[in-house]
Amino acid sequence: MKKNHWNILSPEDCRKAFTKYGVTKDTNLIVYSPDVMAASRVAFVAYWLGVKDVKIMDGGLQAWKNAGYSLEKKTTEPKKVDSFGTDKVAHPEVLISTPNDLLKDEKANKDMVLVSTRSKKEYMGNISGYNYIKNTGEVKGAVYGKISKTSGDVAYLTNDDKTMKNPTEELKYWKDHGITPDKEVVFYCGTGWRATAAFFLAKEEGYNNVKIYDGGWYDWDKSHQKDPKKYPVQKGTPGTSSYKVYAGNEASR
Repeated sequence: MKKNHWNILSPEDCRKAFTKYGVTKDTNLIVYSPDVMAASRVAFVAYWLGVKDVKIMDGGLQAWKNAGYSLEKKTTEPKKVDSFGTDKVAHPEVLISTPNDLLKDEKANKDMVLVSTRSKKEYMGNISGYNYIKNTGEVKGAVYGKISKTSGDVAYLTNDDKTMKNPTEELKYWKDHGITPDKEVVFYCGTGWRATAAFFLAKEEGYNNVKIYDGGWYDWDKSHQKDPKKYPVQKGTPGTSSYKVYAGNEASR
């Protein structure tokens, strides 16, 4: 397994990846994939670095085909460029990389809302959601965001054809659970894919102080195993009899 726990790579490495494919900060970048999660992950890195005009194609390739547009089968070779156009990260504020960074952010902002975009079964601690993550649970203090039904979707945000739903129902749920635009909102999932889809929805809906905790449950669990008191785990729904906080290795399962 990757030593960085699937986290976004360094700005230098990410810039190299983009320039290899001809992308600079001034590129009009449109990203698509079979599902919005992968596209959002790439678009988030581009936004974080400073690509000024980055968009996600709603519904991906299938939506393009459904609209009757033509496809090509040839391979388009990208033209590498020498420079991304800047050595500074344009939006460092949107990325919380590690569990320790998350604790620092939480301490600095008592009104921060940490939102799990994982499925209900993952959130409750019934399953981990991943074949390479043994342990179950959530970051202590996390609120259930009602984003996904499994670890491989953001089903509450998308229609059957993979396009994004009208978010009225989702936004009402967020408001009812304290996930509001006037607060700092931090999304996370298992390894950073699902959370980025929620990030862009929030940005589109006027959430100005929205972030990604990139390490997700995978990184938090690794830290919990080393220092359970510093990185406690919760299981169950806060405020109910099912809720329990683990500050020791008894959370492992």
